[in-house]
This record gives sequence, C-alpha cells and structure tokens, in this order.
Amino acid sequence: MARTHTGICTQITLMLLGVVLLYSTPSADAFLQMPARLRAPTLPTAQPTPTTLFGSRRRSQRTKKGEVVEADASPDYGGVLPSSANGGRGLEVTGGVTLPSAEKPIVGWVVGGQDGIPEVKMCVAKVAQSYYALDAFCPRCGFDLWKGKLDTNGPTPRICCPTCKTPFNGADGRPEGEAEELDLTARMARMATAQGADKRAKPYAVTVKESRVFVRER
Repeated sequence: MARTHTGICTQITLMLLGVVLLYSTPSADAFLQMPARLRAPTLPTAQPTPTTLFGSRRRSQRTKKGEVVEADASPDYGGVLPSSANGGRGLEVTGGVTLPSAEKPIVGWVVGGQDGIPEVKMCVAKVAQSYYALDAFCPRCGFDLWKGKLDTNGPTPRICCPTCKTPFNGADGRPEGEAEELDLTARMARMATAQGADKRAKPYAVTVKESRVFVRER
C-alpha cells in the first residue's frame, strides 16, 4: 500500500513538473538572446552595393586587421537616408535589391553603407502597384519582421511579426488591429516584451519609376 502511494505521488510530481516546464516564461533578456544563440549569422560582412537581406539579427563586422567579430544588429539604425536626393525620391538602389513578387510578397533589403550613408535594413512588401517598407526587425521582440506574413484584409496592408504576431501598419509602422491566433511562442514573446507593445516600426517610402528603384525615410 505504501509503495502504491509513493508511486502515485511520484506521478503527480512529474506531471506538475511538466506543466511548469511547458508554461514557464523566460526572462526578456533570455528571450531576446534566442535568435543569436539559435541561428548562425548569414548577413554579408561588406557589400559595395545595396543587396537583398538574407540573414538574422546578428551580423559580422570586419576590423581594420581583417578579423571578423560578431555583433548584434540593433533595430535602431540611426542616421538618415538622403530623402532629398533624386528629386525627392531618395537613395537609388537599382540593381542592388530584389523587388517583392507574388511568390515572395515580403523581401528584406540592406541599403546604404557607403559614401557616408548609414547601412539600413528594411522589409519591403508590394500590394497591387504600391510598395510598403518598414524596419527589417520587429520593434517589439527584435525578430525578423521581413520573414513575417503580409495581411491585406484591411484598408492598409499590415506586416505581421512571425514571432510575437504583432501586426504593423505598412504605411506608418503603427502596431494595430488584433493579432492572429497566438501559439505558445507568440505568448512567450508577448509576455517577455510587454513593455514594447506600443513601439512603432520605422517606415520607409519605396518608389519604382521606369525600372529605377529609390528609397527614403517617411
């Protein structure tokens, strides 16, 4: 009888432990470090021309001695794109970027990074004949916004973060509307980054005219 009682207690303890492990939430610092630990950096270290972005939040930086070190890419890019250039269209990036398509409605860009222009990373979507561009990384959780989902059901297209599921207005970057159904990862991300719920993704304006592509800050 005592052995049976001990076995029942052990089973209950294991069940409770499983529930705690399943629903436990990591700290914000631990959560925001997940992409750096889990994904290898794939961004190019140096590009003579703007290029389409394929990579993670971490990027390699080359020192004067040629050594490559790892550094976290912050969503706060700083600097200003030359908005007054090219008749107000901004920086020309023709030939250095890939435009979104029906097969890939959201793409990532890296522009600038030379001639005194800061390097800027952004995600770009196309709906009908209009382009929408925001920061490449979610301002709330820091994950890759350019890998997100494009929502065209509202009056203005929204780009939804693939991790915390926050939808951002494609025109001005405001978080808006109800998020899609939240999975466990999204719930954890939202709990760990609740203080950033109102953060706005920085918007950019993309113009395509006669096969020439321009981008500027809004």
